[in-house]
Amino acid sequence: MLREKHTSAARVKSGTKRVWLVLALIVISAFAFAESGTLNLVYSNGVTTYTEEKTVYDFDVQVWMSGGSDVIGDGMAYVAYPTEVFGSSTVLNGKVSVEKTGILAGVDPLMGIDLYSLVNVTDTRGDVFAVTFTSAFNGNLPSFKSYYTAVSTDPENPSDLLHVTMEAAVAGQGTLSFPAYIPGIDMLYYDYESELFSGGLLISEAFEPVEVIANEPEPPAEDPVVNEEGYIELASFQASLKKTTVTLTWETLAETDMAGFIIKCSVNGGLPVEIAGYESDLSLQAAGTSSEAVSYDYVDSGLLSGNTYAYQLLSVDVYGNAIVLHEETVQIASKPGGGKKKVIVTESFSQDASYPNPFNPSFVVPFELISAQTIDIKLYDMSGKVVNDIAGGRYQAGSYNIQVNCDHLGSGIYLLKTRVNGESSTQKMLLVK
Repeated sequence: MLREKHTSAARVKSGTKRVWLVLALIVISAFAFAESGTLNLVYSNGVTTYTEEKTVYDFDVQVWMSGGSDVIGDGMAYVAYPTEVFGSSTVLNGKVSVEKTGILAGVDPLMGIDLYSLVNVTDTRGDVFAVTFTSAFNGNLPSFKSYYTAVSTDPENPSDLLHVTMEAAVAGQGTLSFPAYIPGIDMLYYDYESELFSGGLLISEAFEPVEVIANEPEPPAEDPVVNEEGYIELASFQASLKKTTVTLTWETLAETDMAGFIIKCSVNGGLPVEIAGYESDLSLQAAGTSSEAVSYDYVDSGLLSGNTYAYQLLSVDVYGNAIVLHEETVQIASKPGGGKKKVIVTESFSQDASYPNPFNPSFVVPFELISAQTIDIKLYDMSGKVVNDIAGGRYQAGSYNIQVNCDHLGSGIYLLKTRVNGESSTQKMLLVK
């Protein structure tokens, strides 16, 4: 009885050991075929590049690991893309290229063999392609595992895996992503010992927006602007006065591509005004191109006594360039008694008698302001009607010689009235036509 009891107890103890052994094997087996940790796939750094030949979109495939640390052995990345931007079957049509980066670009230091290789890049649907990679040694050579780099555990700095370049077909917008309908997503990645990661694969960050705009054609290159210009060498320019006529004479020593001359004149310091030009006066047309001396002249007659005339001579070449060559000033003396008689004299204003008188068809009103003030000068006919508003408003200090044109009036007597600071004067002006 005692022996039988002892044997029974031994059997119970032995059975208990077997149960613990089985449980231990189950636990070890579970750890052997399910490494801890979860891989998080990331699509990032999308950028569009435009060239004259084509437009391409580049992005990176990255990964980081949560809940553990390990080395990747094999894996696949799927890419779903907008066909309205890239077309369909992009791998078949040669519109996709993939290169290894980061941890997949490692090299065995002993034999110089790539630690990873791309198995294939292939279309799986019209709008999806897959990239498959594998480790060169895997679990067959455990000693080589030390040459591999473990996956980053920092979500802010994931490990690079692949760089993908896709050629765009047309302008448009869309999104690249890892398609959620791919079967067996949790079993796409293995560690170095060909064991699945326990947490599988998360693809929530595996997407990247795409925007491709139309290439704007570059404007055609403009022809360089050539600043062509003529050449002229002036020998002399003179102005001679005889009574109320000025004769301008000038001589050139050489001319190249010259079109003609323009005469401008300013009266009593006013702005220069064109009084003659080569386009309407044949005598002012240039010789064009000449290496010999050429003489020119122009006559300006009917000038008024007491005025100062400043003449400018301008040359114009066949390219339209105009330059001032020279300037001469002529002062015509007042007629005896003209412009000498004072009609108003105050501390701040004085006015000489207008001249010529009689006149045809214009006359000059000379006055001087010592300080700025308001003046009013008008010409009336004998009925008291204003026929010419000569000067009105506030004038700055200075000497003035206002030329009054009465070509629109008939012969007769007119009254020139001046009012300034409460003072006034009236002059009789005789128009004789």
